[in-house]
Amino acid sequence: MKSLVQAMTSEVETVNFNGFYEALLNEHQSKFEEILSEHHAVLQNPEKIRLKMQQAICADLNKIAFRTLLTKFHLFKQDKPQISETADYYYAQFSELCKSPLFMVEMETEYPHLLTILNQRIQFYLINIQELLQHFAEDLEEIANEFTPRISFVKDIHFSLGDSHNKGKNVALVETDGGILVYKPHHLFNDLFLKDLLEFICSEMGVSMKTIQTISRDTHGWQEQIKPESYRNTQEAEQYYRNLGIQLAIFYLLKTDDIHYENIMMNRETPFILDLETIVANKKDAEQEEADTLFLEFCNEINESVMGVFILPANYKFSPFDIDLSAINNETEVSVHWKSFIIENPKSDTMQLVRKPSYIEKKQTSAMIQGELVNPYDYLESLKTGFQTCYQFLWRHQEKLEMLLDNPLYKRISSRQVLRATSLYAKLLDAVTHPHYMKDNQEVKRIFNKLIPKHAISKEEKKKITVEIEALQQHDVPYFTQPWNSRSLVIDVNTEIPNYFQKSLRSIVSERLANLSEQDLAKQLAYIDLSMLTLPRRSQTSSQVFSSVYVNDAKEIVRNRLDSQFKLTIQKAEPCTWMCHEVDGENKVKLSPISYSLYDSLGLLVNFLMYHRMTQEKKYLDYAKKGLEGVLSIYPYQSLIDNGTLSVFNGAGGYLYVLECFYNATGDTVYFDRLIELSKALKKSEHQLEEADFTSGLSGLVYLFAQLYEKHQYPVFREAAIRFGAKLKAGQEQNPTQLCGLAHGLSGVAMAFMALHKMTGQEQYLNQAKKCILKENQHFVEATSNWKDLRTEHYLQDTVYWCHGAPGIALARLSILTALKNSDETEFATAVESDLMGAVKKIMKDGFDPELGDSLCHGRYGNLDILIEINRVLKSQDIEQFIHRQSKGILSDLAAGHYRSGAASHLPIHNFMLGTYGIDHVLMRMHQPDLPSVLNLRW
Repeated sequence: MKSLVQAMTSEVETVNFNGFYEALLNEHQSKFEEILSEHHAVLQNPEKIRLKMQQAICADLNKIAFRTLLTKFHLFKQDKPQISETADYYYAQFSELCKSPLFMVEMETEYPHLLTILNQRIQFYLINIQELLQHFAEDLEEIANEFTPRISFVKDIHFSLGDSHNKGKNVALVETDGGILVYKPHHLFNDLFLKDLLEFICSEMGVSMKTIQTISRDTHGWQEQIKPESYRNTQEAEQYYRNLGIQLAIFYLLKTDDIHYENIMMNRETPFILDLETIVANKKDAEQEEADTLFLEFCNEINESVMGVFILPANYKFSPFDIDLSAINNETEVSVHWKSFIIENPKSDTMQLVRKPSYIEKKQTSAMIQGELVNPYDYLESLKTGFQTCYQFLWRHQEKLEMLLDNPLYKRISSRQVLRATSLYAKLLDAVTHPHYMKDNQEVKRIFNKLIPKHAISKEEKKKITVEIEALQQHDVPYFTQPWNSRSLVIDVNTEIPNYFQKSLRSIVSERLANLSEQDLAKQLAYIDLSMLTLPRRSQTSSQVFSSVYVNDAKEIVRNRLDSQFKLTIQKAEPCTWMCHEVDGENKVKLSPISYSLYDSLGLLVNFLMYHRMTQEKKYLDYAKKGLEGVLSIYPYQSLIDNGTLSVFNGAGGYLYVLECFYNATGDTVYFDRLIELSKALKKSEHQLEEADFTSGLSGLVYLFAQLYEKHQYPVFREAAIRFGAKLKAGQEQNPTQLCGLAHGLSGVAMAFMALHKMTGQEQYLNQAKKCILKENQHFVEATSNWKDLRTEHYLQDTVYWCHGAPGIALARLSILTALKNSDETEFATAVESDLMGAVKKIMKDGFDPELGDSLCHGRYGNLDILIEINRVLKSQDIEQFIHRQSKGILSDLAAGHYRSGAASHLPIHNFMLGTYGIDHVLMRMHQPDLPSVLNLRW
């Protein structure tokens, strides 16, 4: 991502306080004259080039000096009366003052470091512009031969594209009399290598794909300018994604890791890669040794897979970015986390600098057909076809490729190695533009010295960090490279750190080529699916979630899917994990290791246990055990408790349910001991759960602890239930729940109070349960045979879900009715039973409408599971027959690809309450109804 300060200015904007920068540039006029005079022969309009040079320099200087000048301006107008209605009265005065020698002396006195940096940046620019024009003159003949014979002189130059490196160097657009060229101040042998590789592969595969015309020198290079152009029709879109899949396979082989949205240009059927500096990513051996935890193994799996290329959606739970910067996602997004400096009311007396969310518009990849933005997921099969075809070609022609990689020309390749997140450098550079740091270089050093770790480091690391700090002091982003056949880290043309890396670039590629296999291909295709499922928009493509071979056998469907899951196991010693999908508070789907959230992915372990119970096949229990150890290693429950993350469906409370499931499945007391330990920790927690609801509040915990006590009669369960029950009761008396339903409403609260009453026999809890049901029933609507959805955004909608509406209420009433068995509360029991039967009729009438989604939380699968659970108790022939008909319909829909998850995108995400794990859960319960039901926390 670009530096935050870069958002303040651009080359085409008029710079604020430009008088100050003009005064600085006046001291360098002779050098400008010298450059223009020396290269007069290749300049169509030297004065225009002079203006562009000065604009570019001013824009760069403004990124560094603006905050200091703004501070000076506010001090200048402080306490001065408003004597003019002109909005820029004082700004105009200050602008004039900025030009004066007296002001320059004042700035040099107050901010000596700022003036040093600004003058240094001017010197860098002059040198770099001189080099650009010199390179153009020297390369003119080859440029004319490669691009067009009409090129003879420069008409215009657009400077300052992207971050600067190596003393102010950055990319420029050079407008000539024969078209626009891209000038890059580094060699382009990487681009020529990809061009050769791509042309060889496409020729062998019989595929046509354009490449970028390129000239490379040792110190710089030239390329044709590629402009974005949308597809003309769906056929071109299909070709584009097929070609992108081919490139993805190549970059996966090369271990390229920086193909984000700014580095790709969509031009009809061709994806053009604009920046190949990091063509082979490497990692220092010491960093590899740090990967001694399952979480780091999970991160390494992403980095080593197709997802590490950054073409595919990069929506990760632990990402420092809250937006997707990948090359394939074409959604315009706003980053709240990464804020930009924005100048409000520029060139006025009320001018100020504010941080605002960054607006990311992906114009280079935002293709449209007939005015509608293309959804990449609709072309998933084209992408996978291109990837698979190319992958298989690479795998089957390893010897040819090894010979190609040994071409002597490729010895000139070197790859930039990003040893530290560029976003960190950007933050540091932004920080030191504060006026406080512009006074003294030592203060700036103090900030940059934070890069030096407190623990002992090697001489090589110390040298590398010293270079980083030197670059940052010049206001550049540090730049390191590694040659093709070397293990050295190159700092500049004269300096390198020998044997910094364990492997050369050539050996990395050779090793990855040797590791290609049918098994790895299947894994990478699965990762493409997993990644693409995080895209936000709904797709027109059918969501085929399992092979139609098993369509009539629910048990075999689950076996097939669980076995496929095992092939994607990420393991560190015994503990293991899998890539799952979590849905955050903004309904964004993120890739994550299996987590503590029963709502998102912890339910997967319950599925393993259920399938083991069905089949008695040991591998499913073994994987469940390894998965539990994995999730506990990444998310220790004490850490969750310390952070106040306590609830059953979204916190440490979920471990209570899962540990009991493991104890039931194995009889191993280690799980019961953990259950006791967790219960004691939860009971002692100082964090106060305020929410009453079943999923993320007190009701779920109270209910679960009461159920555990009923089964085991262990004191800590009773004590915890009473403790959280007291909080629930006090909360209901002060701020009673207003919503209807199980997950977030009065039914879930009533269910908890009834469990407390059964456990303690205390009337106060029974009375609380009655109050909740009485209040909820006041919102029953005879016309719809349902309870109102009182959420503001759903007000009066006839929702038929587990979370809101008749299905969840039916499940809660079933629990309450069961608790009332053998009690003398016959009138209350009759009312509860009436509610239950009415809710069942509502589910059977409207709970399987084709317009409903297919999730456990708010879809047909949840409603079917609830009917299965209710009929497990009621044993009604009518309900049984209805369940059978709906089960057949659901299987038919799955076979036809008619599946819509509970995510906003409706894509078949790997999630429990919203996605495909929920499918497996219900399919097993269809086959064997006595299996656990997570919806009412029965084990």
